[in-house]
Amino acid sequence: MSFSSTNPPSGSIHVYDPFTLTHWGADWVSGAEAWPEPTWPPTPLPTYLLGTDHGELATALVIEGDFPVGTRVSLRVGRVSGVADLALRADETLILSERMVADDDEAAWEEVNYVEQYDRYQNLCDCEKAAAALGLDLVQVHGLAPEEPFSCALPVIRACAPAEVPSAVRHEPWGVLVDTPAPGGVGGTGRVFAWSALPRERPARLLLAGGLAPDNVGAAIARVRPWGVDASSRLEAAPGIKDAARMAAFIAAVRAADAAAAGVAPEGEVAS
Repeated sequence: MSFSSTNPPSGSIHVYDPFTLTHWGADWVSGAEAWPEPTWPPTPLPTYLLGTDHGELATALVIEGDFPVGTRVSLRVGRVSGVADLALRADETLILSERMVADDDEAAWEEVNYVEQYDRYQNLCDCEKAAAALGLDLVQVHGLAPEEPFSCALPVIRACAPAEVPSAVRHEPWGVLVDTPAPGGVGGTGRVFAWSALPRERPARLLLAGGLAPDNVGAAIARVRPWGVDASSRLEAAPGIKDAARMAAFIAAVRAADAAAAGVAPEGEVAS
C-alpha cells in the first residue's frame, strides 16, 4: 500500500466520555434506553465538601433520580486535609464507608482552620513544604485577615480587598494583589470593583484583579497603572475551562495598553 506525500492519511481518536451521554438511548447498548436523559453542560459540583465536624458548614453531595439496578457512580477524591471519612448511602442504606488519609504528597497540609471573620474553613499548609513539593518560586495567599501575618521563605503575593491595601503593605510582601471583595475573602466573583477605591499610596508591585476581560483590561491598565494584571473567570468558556480566543484577546489588549503607556505604536501602526 502506498500513500501520496501531498495527501497523507490521518487518524482520529474517539473518546466516549461520559459514556451515558454519548450513548444515551443507543439500541445497541444494553440498558441505554433506561438511562436518565442527560443534560449538557453537566451541573458543576462544589469544589470542597466539609464533614460533620465542621458544624453548620458541613456539606453533603446528594445525587437524586430514579436509577435502574446496575447504575454506576464514579467519585474521584482529589485531595483530603489530614483525615477524611467518606460514607455513601442509597436512601438510608450504607453502601460504602472508607477513611482516607493524606499521603506523602499531601503532607504539606497541616490542618483545617476555621476563620471566624469569613465564616468558613480553610486548609492550612506549611509554606516551605508546599513550595518544595510543587517547585514554586513564590506563593500567593488569600483569605488572610488584614492584620494577620504570614511568613514564608519564598516571596509572597498577598491578596486583599481595595480597602485593605495599606494593611497588606505593612506586612511587606513581595507584591499585593487587589481583587473584588467576596464571601470568604476576595476574588472569584467575575465582578469589577471601583478602581477609584484604590488608595493613592500603593506598593511597587500592585497586581490588579477583579472581573478583568479583553474589553476592559486596557482601560484598567490606563487608569490604575498596575505592575501586573490577573484574570480568570471572565476568560472561561465554562467553569474551570479557559477559552483560548478570550485569552488571546486579553493578552493582545494588555500588550496594546502597555505600548500606549510607553508611547509605542501597536504593531502595524506608525507612532505620530
